[in-house]
Amino acid sequence: MANGGIIGPVQTVTAASCQAEIITGFNSTGTLTTQPATTEISVLVVAGGGGGGAGPNVSYGGGGGAGGFRTNCAVPVSGASPYTISVGGGGSAGSNGTNSVFNPGGSEGTTMITSTAGGAGGNGGGPVGDAGSAGGSGGGGGSSSTAPETGPTANAGGSGTCGQGNAGGFGQHQPGVAGQQGGGGGAGQTGFNGCIPAPGTAGDGGAGSPVTSIFGSAPQPFYGPTNGVYSGGGGGMGNNAGTGGTGGGGNGGCSGGTAGTTNTGGGGGNGASGGPGVVLVKEAAVSIPAKAPGVWDMNTVYEFVKDGNWV
Repeated sequence: MANGGIIGPVQTVTAASCQAEIITGFNSTGTLTTQPATTEISVLVVAGGGGGGAGPNVSYGGGGGAGGFRTNCAVPVSGASPYTISVGGGGSAGSNGTNSVFNPGGSEGTTMITSTAGGAGGNGGGPVGDAGSAGGSGGGGGSSSTAPETGPTANAGGSGTCGQGNAGGFGQHQPGVAGQQGGGGGAGQTGFNGCIPAPGTAGDGGAGSPVTSIFGSAPQPFYGPTNGVYSGGGGGMGNNAGTGGTGGGGNGGCSGGTAGTTNTGGGGGNGASGGPGVVLVKEAAVSIPAKAPGVWDMNTVYEFVKDGNWV
């Protein structure tokens, strides 16, 4: 017999195969369709960075805090698609960014991942400065352009969100020295304080965090200009302007700093916008075993033949 003595039609055996690894980057809101054999994914979710502090005088604004940074290397997916991806925008000067969300149909704490927007830098100038805003990472504190603000009375940096980022540094105005603003917090480091370590020096933004251990060594086409480091804080302004943190933080500047780098979640320098966030999704390679269908037993064959239904 053509099928080796087994009763029934000749069956087709599916050979073993491999589903390739794929990494998808989302620089804007969209949807994800996973490959057929994918049951678990690794995800990076970065929210939009906060804008640097603004008026009444941007020269006295703190650096923006970085967008919240979250990873999860074991997110279950069922094959249902598409999955919703929301990428948060960067905040304008003086404003928080926007949250980023990966939602595969679950609820927060199970499969949905929400990263909190970066906090804005504190506004500066005038008789008093403002504290930085809380966020994924907190914004740096602004300072007064006239009245001394030092030590415990300095304007605090905003707090960061546990597991997502760090606090911003404080801003202050020391007697005889122009106001020096705090740097925004980053995913991997707290923002630096104004006038620390030396009077006249603004706070640098806190450093971001790398994801190369999850998504592969740089360069990669989906990493962009920061080579796999995300969520750096923005620098504050002072006589010596603060530098943005690695991972997309904008630098401080005398009449306004630079914006956070696009799709890094970097905080903006004083008076500048934060960078939009990003979402990365990794589907690991999967080995698909060979498949052979079952065969008919004799009783089943007999019943089908008797009933005239055997094909």
